[in-house]
Amino acid sequence: EIGASASGHVIANSATPPSGEATSQAREIPVQGAVSAPQAPSVTAPDNIQAASATGSVTPETDLAFAPPAGVASSFGDKQTDSAAGFTPTKPATAGAEETPAGLIASLPPEEVGPMALRSAAASGNPAAEFLVGVKYTEGNDIAADMAKAATWYQKAADKGLPPAQYRLASLYEKGRGVEKDLPKAKAWYSKAAEAGNAKAMHNLAVLYAEGGGDQPDYAAAAKWFEAAANYGVKDSLFNLGILYAGGIGVDKDLVASYKWFAIAADQGDPEAAKRRDDVANMMDQETLANARLAVENFKLKTPNAAANKVTMEPSWTDSASLPATRAAVQTQSVDNSAMVKEAQDKLNYLGFDTGTPDGQMGPRTRSAIRAFQRSLGLPETGEVDNRLMDELKSQAI
Repeated sequence: EIGASASGHVIANSATPPSGEATSQAREIPVQGAVSAPQAPSVTAPDNIQAASATGSVTPETDLAFAPPAGVASSFGDKQTDSAAGFTPTKPATAGAEETPAGLIASLPPEEVGPMALRSAAASGNPAAEFLVGVKYTEGNDIAADMAKAATWYQKAADKGLPPAQYRLASLYEKGRGVEKDLPKAKAWYSKAAEAGNAKAMHNLAVLYAEGGGDQPDYAAAAKWFEAAANYGVKDSLFNLGILYAGGIGVDKDLVASYKWFAIAADQGDPEAAKRRDDVANMMDQETLANARLAVENFKLKTPNAAANKVTMEPSWTDSASLPATRAAVQTQSVDNSAMVKEAQDKLNYLGFDTGTPDGQMGPRTRSAIRAFQRSLGLPETGEVDNRLMDELKSQAI
């Protein structure tokens, strides 16, 4: 099996879904023409490839890399339980044309979406604001979830070249939610986002290539994009590369490379990867194993392009920004923050920073995950859940 593990580890399209979203369950996909892996009980050539998908605040399921937008069924090939609602992609604005005040008012999202600053920015064509409106409709945050409307707003931002919007729109086309299922379009939008530097799109694109995405599987292309995502630390891509190099699938068989990718995934807290690493080590002589360990020591994660992987919100786009500072502070202090802690745990798990099962309680594991997340962004390592942390978590391309 490629990527399968006792913990639900997969050659996957994503990891834990955002809060309120459908939980991802991996689907097995037959792999054609797979090459047998080295003779070891735990490292074998894939009989099948498994997949998952992507988005926002999270409800953890397994240690996958991403998850689909809210309401998106994540099992590849699962029969959809409700019909998809299509939508018409936005047309490019006519050069020199300006929106009239009446037109702006007509195109304003409803009040439930958020402050007027956000709504007017979205109506005026700000791609970050359009993306955030799409997120609101995806998660059902303060407004009824509506995947067709989410797709419309993601499309607006994607057409303007916003990689996180392109990534989310691709995941909707992949699953057929809010739009008609269209794997070629999903692959095209994933490709745009991946080429712009979106790590999650790289991973999901690799899965489509491994599955075929409507065509024959292309394991060489899958390996290329898994490796691109792995260089940014995407846990499932790291694991999957270990499998591909062990079996010589889409790449030349290379036990040193297999050991390297399994070891790096293990260093990120993946127990199944640690087991596979040790299995590969048992097939090496001492000199080869020394070379493999040196490869691990010399590996350095690449720094992702922030603009391709997160969306920065204007302070005035949040509800608290419309409150006087003193009132907002009082309101925050008077409310039990367990819900905020749980939301932070959800999002951290989704982004690959393991907090364990979200329970709304601060503990050593949660503080460690927060510090690791802050360290990855070059922020002060407070280990605390506060508004700044939540803003950073929400700005990620989920």
